[in-house]
Amino acid sequence: MRIDVIATADEAEEQKVKGKLAVVIDVLRATSTIVTALYNGCKGVIPVYDIERARSKACELEPLQCLLGGERKGIMIEGFHHGNSPLEYTAESVRNKYVILTTTNGTKAIHHAKTATDITIASFLNGQAVAKYIGRHFCDQVVMICAGTEGNFSLEDVLCAGKVIDELINIRNDVYLNDLGIAAKDLYANNKEQLHNILSHTFHYSRLVSLGFDEDVAFCMQQDIYPIVPVYVDEQFIINEKSSC
Repeated sequence: MRIDVIATADEAEEQKVKGKLAVVIDVLRATSTIVTALYNGCKGVIPVYDIERARSKACELEPLQCLLGGERKGIMIEGFHHGNSPLEYTAESVRNKYVILTTTNGTKAIHHAKTATDITIASFLNGQAVAKYIGRHFCDQVVMICAGTEGNFSLEDVLCAGKVIDELINIRNDVYLNDLGIAAKDLYANNKEQLHNILSHTFHYSRLVSLGFDEDVAFCMQQDIYPIVPVYVDEQFIINEKSSC
């Protein structure tokens, strides 16, 4: 199995993604939010690249059956039901509804993954489940797309890629990595018990804390609390029986 880790969404060019399993990672906060919403009973999360398309998509669904969620530069979009905080996507809020989500970084990364054969998403919340899913169902080429922050490298996403790789190596002995994959694996292995310490001075972590999202950051740093793997089917992320671990 060959795994290539890509540092930012902008680097996820078609030739690097096409025909592979794409694992999209945006720890703070889109992929953590998607996993949380689905775990809490959301019918599906529809990732949308831009705000107007999100509003247009909402008009195609019954008003009581969908929620608009998203942010730009960390702040909830005006007129939307929720921002990009996983804590907002409670069972009471999302059960049996569709969530239409657009974010600064995460849904951009998903958009860049669209030429992949299959797409799933990872966060610290479900990293072990994703590793098990890859180990059981895929044996060839995997690309991990780290969303980054506004076109720049984000350490938390690379650490999360390292977590998935670390878990996967415990399942299979035929994992081959690109250079960033090797760095991600070692970085996670050396810091998995102190994620807050290594991330506390990074740009995205610090900005979210400055905006008052301390609880979001703490929530997103939890490891393996959700044993689910979202899969991309018909332009939405869902959970099906085969992807649950």
